[in-house]
Amino acid sequence: MSAYAKAEPETDYDFFKKREAGGFLTVGLSSFYQGGIYKDHKTYLHAHINAAYYFENGLFVEHPGHSNKFNASFSAGYNLFNTPNWEFDLMVSTAHGDLNFYAGADSFEKRSTSYLGLRASGEVAGIQVQAVLAPATKNKDNSGGSYASLSLAKDWQYKNWRFFGSVGAQYRSEKMLDYYYGVPQNAQNFTTYNAKGGANLITKFGFSKPLLEDWLLEGNISYTKYTNSIIDSPYTQFILQRNTDRKDYGSHVGLSLSYVF
Repeated sequence: MSAYAKAEPETDYDFFKKREAGGFLTVGLSSFYQGGIYKDHKTYLHAHINAAYYFENGLFVEHPGHSNKFNASFSAGYNLFNTPNWEFDLMVSTAHGDLNFYAGADSFEKRSTSYLGLRASGEVAGIQVQAVLAPATKNKDNSGGSYASLSLAKDWQYKNWRFFGSVGAQYRSEKMLDYYYGVPQNAQNFTTYNAKGGANLITKFGFSKPLLEDWLLEGNISYTKYTNSIIDSPYTQFILQRNTDRKDYGSHVGLSLSYVF
């Protein structure tokens, strides 16, 4: 089931009608080469679950995984309203993951930040569009930052092969990025640093091909360019200088075999 509105023309529709109920579930095994600033670039192997379900009353849950052309994070929410080409959801998801830094007296462990935001999904001139706006984010130790994202994607079909490409940007405000990457004045071994707001840029390509009746082969590749506010942080530079398997960009190349329920 698609997570964005279909583009069939309609002249008469119910503004408050919820999206069609249903969902999908796949489980399988993934092999991927992945890394970034806080994770070594190397090959990993693990089991995965990709799933989503949309209830008749408008509630939904999504766990799309890396094969998703848009956000790969778990999300849950409520379908507010729809037009022929657009769907609007109120949703909860993750704006920034956990961040642990170990450097003697300056070590810290910071929890992930969640958000409650509005998501608009639709299609313009054959291009799939998904935008998220979350004016307020929160975790146990920090609140008040904001998050926004915009992604554009295109699908192609060749026989029973499906291909997609997408580009996107994820913006995080100064308050959020400074919480994770800023260096306070009382730091013992690092220069004070204030991280400004900024956007990560993400490019993805992927494919899927059915195998037999209930098996699905998928592949994907993505590249993330981190905002300068993250790269310029003394914490980031410390990590990059001492870990040859860490890079100032994020990458993911994966192949998975899944059973479709």
